[in-house]
Amino acid sequence: MEPQADGVFLGGCEMVPPNGVPMLGVSSQTEIKVEKVQHTWTVKNFSHCYQEYLENFVYLQRGEEQLTWSIKIYPKGNGENNK
Repeated sequence: MEPQADGVFLGGCEMVPPNGVPMLGVSSQTEIKVEKVQHTWTVKNFSHCYQEYLENFVYLQRGEEQLTWSIKIYPKGNGENNK
């Protein structure tokens, strides 16, 4: 669905336009296919890692398309609340 002049619809969720009045009678639908993917990443001597983070890339081939996922772990936490 194309964005409307007085509001925007994304993935089936109604966004309230700037005037604060929700639009009625317009809907959208998004189809999501859930697929289970398993990835194993072993980090040896994890307790002795002194880098800020470790990153691992996962490549998934889907027909002609290749999806790339990045997984990051922070051995010392990511921020003050996660140490």
